[in-house]
Amino acid sequence: MTLNHPEPSTSEATQEKARPQYWRSLSEFRGDKEFEQYLDREFPVAASEFPEGVSRRRWMQLMGASLALVGAAGCRYPEEEILPFVIRPEGRVPGETYSRATNFELAGRVYNLLVTNFDGRPLKIESNQDHPGGGGTDVFSQASILGLYDPDRARGDGGFLLRKVDGNREQLGWDDFAVYGKALVKTAAGDGGSKFAVLMSPTHSPSTSRMLAAMKKKLPKATVCRFDSVSGSVMADATKAVFGKAATQVLSLDQADVIVTIEADILGKHPAMITAARSFAKRRDPLSGDENGMNRLYVVEGGFTGTGASADTRLAIKPSQMPAFIAELGRRVEELVGGGKHDHSGEAEAGFNTMNPEDRLERFLDVAAHDIAEAGDKAVVVVGETLGADAVAAGIRMNQKLGSLGKSQSFMAAVDAELGDAVSISDLVSKINSGDVDSLLILGDNPVFTAPGDVELAAAIAKVEHSIYLGEYDDETGYVCEWSLPMSHPLESWGDVIGDDGHYGVCQPQILPLLGGRGVIEVLALMLGEDTVDGAGIVRRTADQLAGSSLSDRQWQKLLHDGYSDSIVVKAELKPVGEGKPLTADAPTASNEFDKDAMEVLFVPADGLYDGRFANNGWLQELPHSLTKMSWDNAAVMSPRTAQSLGVKHELAVALQVGDAKVELPVYEMPGLAAGVVVAMIGYGRTRAGMVGGNVAKDVDTVGINVSSLRKHDSMMVAYNVKGRPRFEETEIATTQDHWAIDEGGRDETQQRSFSLVREGTAALLAKVPEFAHAEGKAPHVPQVGRAGSPWEEPINTIEIERPELPQWGMSIDLTKCIGCNACVIACQSENNVPIVGREQVLNSREMHWLRIDRYFQGDEDNADVVQEPVACMHCETAPCEQVCPVAATVHTDEGLNAMAYNRCIGTRYCANNCPFKVRRFNYFNYNSDVGVGYGIDAYPSAIEKANRKLQALVMNPDVTVRGRGVMEKCTYCVQRIEKGKITARKEDRKVQDGDIVTACQSACPTRAINFGNIADPDSVVAKKRKDPRSYGMLGQLNVKPRTEYLARVRNTPKRLMTAVQLLDLAELKAPHHAGHHDAGGAHGGEGHGHDAHAHDAHSDHDHDGHDHEAEHKD
Repeated sequence: MTLNHPEPSTSEATQEKARPQYWRSLSEFRGDKEFEQYLDREFPVAASEFPEGVSRRRWMQLMGASLALVGAAGCRYPEEEILPFVIRPEGRVPGETYSRATNFELAGRVYNLLVTNFDGRPLKIESNQDHPGGGGTDVFSQASILGLYDPDRARGDGGFLLRKVDGNREQLGWDDFAVYGKALVKTAAGDGGSKFAVLMSPTHSPSTSRMLAAMKKKLPKATVCRFDSVSGSVMADATKAVFGKAATQVLSLDQADVIVTIEADILGKHPAMITAARSFAKRRDPLSGDENGMNRLYVVEGGFTGTGASADTRLAIKPSQMPAFIAELGRRVEELVGGGKHDHSGEAEAGFNTMNPEDRLERFLDVAAHDIAEAGDKAVVVVGETLGADAVAAGIRMNQKLGSLGKSQSFMAAVDAELGDAVSISDLVSKINSGDVDSLLILGDNPVFTAPGDVELAAAIAKVEHSIYLGEYDDETGYVCEWSLPMSHPLESWGDVIGDDGHYGVCQPQILPLLGGRGVIEVLALMLGEDTVDGAGIVRRTADQLAGSSLSDRQWQKLLHDGYSDSIVVKAELKPVGEGKPLTADAPTASNEFDKDAMEVLFVPADGLYDGRFANNGWLQELPHSLTKMSWDNAAVMSPRTAQSLGVKHELAVALQVGDAKVELPVYEMPGLAAGVVVAMIGYGRTRAGMVGGNVAKDVDTVGINVSSLRKHDSMMVAYNVKGRPRFEETEIATTQDHWAIDEGGRDETQQRSFSLVREGTAALLAKVPEFAHAEGKAPHVPQVGRAGSPWEEPINTIEIERPELPQWGMSIDLTKCIGCNACVIACQSENNVPIVGREQVLNSREMHWLRIDRYFQGDEDNADVVQEPVACMHCETAPCEQVCPVAATVHTDEGLNAMAYNRCIGTRYCANNCPFKVRRFNYFNYNSDVGVGYGIDAYPSAIEKANRKLQALVMNPDVTVRGRGVMEKCTYCVQRIEKGKITARKEDRKVQDGDIVTACQSACPTRAINFGNIADPDSVVAKKRKDPRSYGMLGQLNVKPRTEYLARVRNTPKRLMTAVQLLDLAELKAPHHAGHHDAGGAHGGEGHGHDAHAHDAHSDHDHDGHDHEAEHKD
């Protein structure tokens, strides 16, 4: 175990290189040559005239289809056409953006959004901060803009619908289908619809539920199958057992002092992530003065999730042991609540990470049980669907006993619960195979690809006489069905949703359907022969029903304008019925040993692809996964100990076998996973995704490997008793984990100074030493010289004095609130026309993201904690990049921005070499000429190609220059938004107010970890954040004076669960001798910061049992 303190001896380092205090990857931890090459190399791999390792055809396919990287027609300076409105729409000013509220469901989540439009086209997704459900977005909602303009959604250029006739597919129109669909329903109604079936995902839309109810009324014997492609029916089954009906979980974590998650990634891949993250972050400000203080998060998991990275303390055990863990935790809590006492007087003080697995398990159980018992109704236990319906129900029953059910955790009846019981997908296939179904309507989400391996859905569909698929793409499911109908995108559809907070919201189209699509409600109404078949009419009738009376035009317009109405709230909170049964009497165990024939595989949605539905979205394919940093790839993620036991290593293949099903995946070694546990991401291996995600019929390679064959219908998120065997085939995994490694002056110094990049401490340390982020051992010693930290007057300081009216822009990022969700990364890409480059170029370290999220481990290969740190251009006041540019292409503005003049840049890349933060990106290829950005150049002669490229151009932000080959680019602090805010203030004859300017990353963040504003205004939020004693600038010893500062990570860890590093810090760390941060250390260290940072810090001391553990542990 390497502690977070400088190495005592340099002579030892000459014999064996010192391991870093924080490390980005196992390669860095071990000092592998692969990592050293990134630090040795002055520039990334030099650019050739054409990308190596990829054919020109694939390059054309990828870049032409993704188009995150293209501009308007022409070469470097595009030709523009000005086409005036004949009649200008009311409230629209040509050339100016405007926002419209909308609400839609996507990938199992409900979003309350504002959509920025430009001249009638959706341009950018923003969170609706005025919505009662709160703001926040994620990668799926941010990237939906690119999905809207994906030409692969089209069924063809002769018609919008496809029908299979005698083995051939012909293009038809909606009128043709209307005749067919009505006749099909009419025929099915003859026997009550006994042979008619609907296959769909669970829905949050009351209009969809109303249309399906109308179908059930006409076809009362029809079969309905609700299939969740990620978790199956676990939550529905669990809530039926507890409440009597299927329900949706709602988490209000701001009401909880103690949160325990058991294989539940509530801050990552959970359906309620946005709500959970937002409420969780409300209690993660240790110096807010809130009387409730910080909450405390315990995480128990087999893999490593975003929730685990955010945990105050974490335990890794096998999923098979978790039901016993839940049962044992419940027994201990009941004992303590009943007056039981534990004697820990003989307990030795040891770092939690240094204990053996059994001792770690026992210590964790004991401390968590005491904390839960003391917190009472302020404690909540969340059990993940991975563990099955019985375990989820047991967690709900535990919260019922604690009194937190209905507070921190509550349940609302599922919107589609009134449709009655639904069959499982395996039962549906059985009914088809037995001849009980001859007509099948599939409503989206590509179930042929997402179905578990033991369900032969494609073969079953082939047996059905009539099959209709409504989907955004003509994908694997569309190909096997008789009819393939285009579904409209959420941004071009009418619809509605009910959010977690119960508010009803309308999904209103921002643009007419681009590719002939129609919504689910419109297709259902069409087939049923309803009087109202247009989406707006259907939704308005649903709103009238929910409101209890017809809405006036004024009320309807206000509902559309605001995105919600306080008068339409559907909140039927459920109460438990009956009594729960004991989960198990077994006690949990933990061990580093495992049986290679009884491994456990966790199946998790991919960070960007979810279940595969976003496989054709280039932004999401290239998005580095939050913890592994993989891009364009999936793998078998396992701990180094597991890999060693299997006889494999990083990037060597492993074969995983369940029964007769076998999948081979490359190995990705990751610290912190339980021994014998493998994590596999679903959603990869698509064969009909499109020109980005793979299309075998068009000779486009698949991306990643499909693991569906290992999944079973009764356990879709975990497989037990899996055989693991080595395969001696090596595959290079595209990752960004070691790219842009921050070089602080040499390899040895990189390792010695790692603590200056990311800083963290505990709540107890913060109470003892408020300025711990600047203490020796946490930060380099930087003498305070001169008025502003330099022995001379910097130009920017002179400007600040001579022109005090000018704003000085800066940013603050709170590492305690950052959950590494990547929403900011995609938001930045969408806002700033950041290109994708493809897998081959990622392998060459040429990815272009302006904003990256660095991931640092601390610990060893078996037990490691994670800190995540968003890194973009720091806009240094004394920027090293500006000093080396020979043509002044990067310069400093009077407002403190490090600006880029793209048309001056000649591509020397000196600035990137001189940037200590490695945040500059270079365009190695001229996408304009190389991939035909001209929309109609000779390389793309066909009419359909011309139309596609014009469609894709709509995704580009006209306020941001599209860069060409040989140009350097980087974060600009969204200068276009700054200028827009200043122009708006000038038009309104006022000064720019705090909050007027919101950067793309700040707007996207669900936890509000990012603040931006005028640091010269002492009343601004960002100025107050920078005065926080936790605030620090990265690499302060270089005197670059970054305008972006960080608030050091604070973990609210109980003392008995502190790691060796945390215990040593608490015992030895002293307040810094100098004045402190921003010459205000004395003030910061005074009153207001020495309070109890966690209202129940005593939980770790268990004062309620009459035993003072704090006294025992004091020296």
